[in-house]
Amino acid sequence: MADINDIVQSFEGVANSGFMTIQATAGQTLMIVNIGSSGSSELYKYNGTDQILLDSLSESGTFASFKFFINDVNYLRLKNTSGASANMTFDGVRIT
Repeated sequence: MADINDIVQSFEGVANSGFMTIQATAGQTLMIVNIGSSGSSELYKYNGTDQILLDSLSESGTFASFKFFINDVNYLRLKNTSGASANMTFDGVRIT
């Protein structure tokens, strides 16, 4: 469990059509400032039931011009749409 102001980050391989979930632990709020993928991808806001497509990449790149505030109920999912396995990453900071 991260303390307030600690950096949170992950780097993982994701199968084609799979998701990397970016979600805080219960009771925490995170500010996510960088999300990247080694292949094409779609970024969704998700609440466990419904999702909204926020943005997409047609090739490798980052969603670095955004700041996302997430918790354990409303969070992000990054979908690999590259046609093959892709490396995906995010980083941010715990704010509550």
